[in-house]
Amino acid sequence: KRAYLREIICVQILDKEGKARTGGTWKIPRHRLNHTFLQDLVNRSPAANDPEGSKISYLQESGDGSIIFPFQFQYTCKPLPATYYVVIKKAGRLKQNIHDVNYKGDMKFVLENMPCKTKNGEHSVMVNDVEKWIKISMIDDDPAIQKQKRSVEQHRMSVETVEGELNNVYTYPVYNKKGEYVSGKEADEGREHRFNYLKSKKQDEQHKHASAIRKLKETKKQMFDQLCLSVTKKNFDSVNDRVTWVFSFGGANKDHYDNLAIQKLDWNKFHMVAGSPEGITDMIDEQYLVDMDAVVIDQVKDGYGTYHQLKEDDNQNLISDMPIDYYHGTYKDGMREGDGILYTTMGIYSGQMKCDQPCGEGYMDYANGDKLTGEFGFDNVKDESMLDQNPYTRCLPNGKVKISFADGGYYEGEMKRGEITGKGIYINATGDQYEGQFIRGDLSSGKKNLHE
Repeated sequence: KRAYLREIICVQILDKEGKARTGGTWKIPRHRLNHTFLQDLVNRSPAANDPEGSKISYLQESGDGSIIFPFQFQYTCKPLPATYYVVIKKAGRLKQNIHDVNYKGDMKFVLENMPCKTKNGEHSVMVNDVEKWIKISMIDDDPAIQKQKRSVEQHRMSVETVEGELNNVYTYPVYNKKGEYVSGKEADEGREHRFNYLKSKKQDEQHKHASAIRKLKETKKQMFDQLCLSVTKKNFDSVNDRVTWVFSFGGANKDHYDNLAIQKLDWNKFHMVAGSPEGITDMIDEQYLVDMDAVVIDQVKDGYGTYHQLKEDDNQNLISDMPIDYYHGTYKDGMREGDGILYTTMGIYSGQMKCDQPCGEGYMDYANGDKLTGEFGFDNVKDESMLDQNPYTRCLPNGKVKISFADGGYYEGEMKRGEITGKGIYINATGDQYEGQFIRGDLSSGKKNLHE
């Protein structure tokens, strides 16, 4: 048995031309050959430095082409001179653009350009396929799961350590109480005693390992069932057979999973599959793989949040033309919409927002001292020079307003496209009153009452 476990198994990673890659050939003792150990070798090897990922699917013998799955590695592979090729299944790399350091608040996430079917076109991607992939990806990164996975690995290594000691027990040196090396019957009795001790210890470690695995599975299932996730389909592209999926977390752990999603470094750890009867596993038939090569995951502001855009560049130089400094309020589909407070270089606006702009009832406290209450809207200002000449054109009051000017004047009436245009009444600081029809701030028709 010792000789069997010490047999050397040869495995190789091949390049696209079918040749062994430099640094991609390993000779591994049978007792060390398992999926975890081999995957770790592949991950750390420069030979497997592939932008599409290097996840082992199975081993294939170079001679007869027989396939060995991960759970069969240790006891099915033949020793040298047989050689086994590492077969890696790739499904493309999902690209992520997900962390906006300037925003804190509610959000949802978007999977853009997702294929509607698997790579071979035989299976359609359904909402439950997307849900499973997201849940499994998120749960795997949860600190509680990571802690339990470390516990499983520690117990597995303990089992391997004891197994190694058991394999060497009959060559174990035995000493008496005086510290003298003994041999013969006394040594055999000592080795037998150690063998029984290690056998009992192995059983104990195996029990702990199995218990840790069972606890990990139970915790994953519990978290999977409790994770509140909403997934919806939108923006179907019938020409390219692509679709956009929108998902968001809910429930008591919403903030927890939002933060996990933002901090997640690798969304490609698990392959997206569709139509697979076994779901997402280490051994996935290629016919169930979904090509994620053109898919992009993005963070979208949605709900209540705060956005603070920095005023300095990387060299801490002040950026003078930054239009938006700070916003605190509601978002919808990535845009400011609803009630909010917007701090700009012109002043502070509080009120209703729509399509990222002030729209509806609001109040504007301008930096020059003017204060405006009324209706706001938005429009395309083609003459950029107007933005410098008239600051109101940026927030575009549209409709009925009341303005208290910094110089003591007062206006109540209509505005259009950020200008005093329409019916209104204006009283300046000296008490002069202008009432009638205004065009761009000038009284075109009406009456004047000059204060004497």
